[in-house]
Amino acid sequence: MSFSLKLESVNRRTDRAVFRLMDGPLGNRRVVSVEIPVPAEARGRPDREIIEMLEPELEHTLRQALNRVLRD
Repeated sequence: MSFSLKLESVNRRTDRAVFRLMDGPLGNRRVVSVEIPVPAEARGRPDREIIEMLEPELEHTLRQALNRVLRD
């Protein structure tokens, strides 16, 4: 099974990023969405840079979210 990670949106008002973890051959089925805070230095940067800056926290948060999904 392969997954893709997409930055769905960045809420500029709350400074939080919403990420979607997708699966399926076309990455068209959402597995889980997570929302994490965006640090001040990441604001206004391209999606790829935001993902790289948030990678450690994102990995931890996604792992927790997937564990919850798999338990249910």
